[in-house]
Amino acid sequence: MKKFNLIILFISISISSNLYTQNQKLDDIKKIFTEWQNKKEVSPGFSVAIAQNNEVVYSNSFGYENMEYDRKLNKNSVFDMASLAKQFTGFAIAKLILENKLYLDGNVLKYLPELKNIKSTIRLKNLVYHTSGLRDVGELFGLSNFRGNFTVEEALYLIKNQTELNFKVGSEYDYSNTNYVLLAVIVERVTNLSFKKWCHENIFIPLKMKNTFVNDNPSQLIKNRAIAYYKNESSFSYQQNNGMSLIGSSAVYSTIEDMSKWMLYLENDIKFPKVFKLMKTKGKLNTNTPVNYGFGLGIGSYKKSLKIEHSGATPAGFRSQIAIFPEDNFSFVILSNFGNLNPLEDFGFKILEILLDKKTVKNSEKKEIKRLTVSTKILEKYTGKYLFNNEMEVIVSLEEKKLFLQLQGREKDEVFALSNTKFQLPNNGLVEFKMNKKTKLMEANVFQNGNQIGALKKLQPKNDDIKKNLLNFDDYVGTYYSSELEVFVKIKEIENQLELSGTKYGSVLLKDKTAEIFIPNKELASSIIFKTSGNTVNEFYLNRGSRARNLKFKKLYSN
Repeated sequence: MKKFNLIILFISISISSNLYTQNQKLDDIKKIFTEWQNKKEVSPGFSVAIAQNNEVVYSNSFGYENMEYDRKLNKNSVFDMASLAKQFTGFAIAKLILENKLYLDGNVLKYLPELKNIKSTIRLKNLVYHTSGLRDVGELFGLSNFRGNFTVEEALYLIKNQTELNFKVGSEYDYSNTNYVLLAVIVERVTNLSFKKWCHENIFIPLKMKNTFVNDNPSQLIKNRAIAYYKNESSFSYQQNNGMSLIGSSAVYSTIEDMSKWMLYLENDIKFPKVFKLMKTKGKLNTNTPVNYGFGLGIGSYKKSLKIEHSGATPAGFRSQIAIFPEDNFSFVILSNFGNLNPLEDFGFKILEILLDKKTVKNSEKKEIKRLTVSTKILEKYTGKYLFNNEMEVIVSLEEKKLFLQLQGREKDEVFALSNTKFQLPNNGLVEFKMNKKTKLMEANVFQNGNQIGALKKLQPKNDDIKKNLLNFDDYVGTYYSSELEVFVKIKEIENQLELSGTKYGSVLLKDKTAEIFIPNKELASSIIFKTSGNTVNEFYLNRGSRARNLKFKKLYSN
């Protein structure tokens, strides 16, 4: 989901001041899907179910489950749940905890000797709440030599090679598929059952979810399987093989009918009340700061209402979204086989607009932020180009005595002074500027909801003469090796640029931001940071967003 996809964003939605009757609301909900109802084009689509007051009040399917055979989507169409599968993994862990077979504070090394190379103690709660710091196996797989379907066995092989973490255990929340792959492995090793069998016997049979199962065989024939598609301009394409078989983090298949049942059980704590209540318990960081995540569930608020949700997406093009508002007695689930569709953005917010009978926060209820006037001379010191977490370019500019911050590829936002060094960002963010006494360059720490989420490092302006002094490409050229990935790569100079080769991404040009930091022009990485010993470049660290940080490649020899 990077990019804080798993939490429903705090977006201001204009809601009518009149309270709809249930029939009026239902009519308005149907209008959301009018375009799809009247669609004449053969197209992939989605299934949707909406529940209110403990019963499903609307359920329908639009589009085709198989375009080649003209089979339309229906209540029995089987979708890949993608990351909605984490809810079932969370259920399994919660149930085993309540049965005293597992403990939240237990050291997982007892069950996972594959983590013996990690020096820090990782506890069960760190896997559940995504606070372990373990790198995401999906990102590791992208750099590895593995090809074809990515299995749990291959994931464990990569995990056991890891010696470093993204961050200190318990110090941050960062969503990682690795956590839930390992939780499923723990379930298997504690119960002596395959995860597929355990879920079948302990979840799907008791809850009468007859068309839901863990798919541990990507080649399995599945009756009523929905095929996932993408649309490119006027034509559709599909990739049936999803590329991953990561049980625990994904690999659960279900129908809209079965997920409607699950949605109601989860919302109302039916059948397994203690398990469902535990699942909806937030985690905490080492600082006792709450984490908006439970057992495979995002937990937060929306317009002062408790919300429980999760989204999912696969490379093949499946999209899914579940959202539950227990205090308001409604919920919805959307399953799609159309990779171009965003269930939340395209339909979810419109459903909320109709069903959520709450007004936007009045101006009088908003906390007034005291904004200060800072001299132009001070503000000018902050302007320039920065790198956020050594990855994303950020521009700080001054216009008409106002300071603006613009992330790469986004609109610029005005920031408001709280002091000479601290500025308010959108979405409860804060940036605090400071001068690095060693480099004499401006830096800044970035916070959200009181927690530091990164740092800005100012880039030195470079003209050609400075660049020649900073960059001697011969210093970088050579063969490098990552013991954590068991991968060799080569870096060579091509027309006054560095090129990296040796991964499944082929030859990738590296764009220099500073003498140490380079940005690839493909999906290989978000940044590559070279390190020197004396005047010699002897290693680099590769980052793939926040989910796989500082993967070390040591220089073996110069070419």
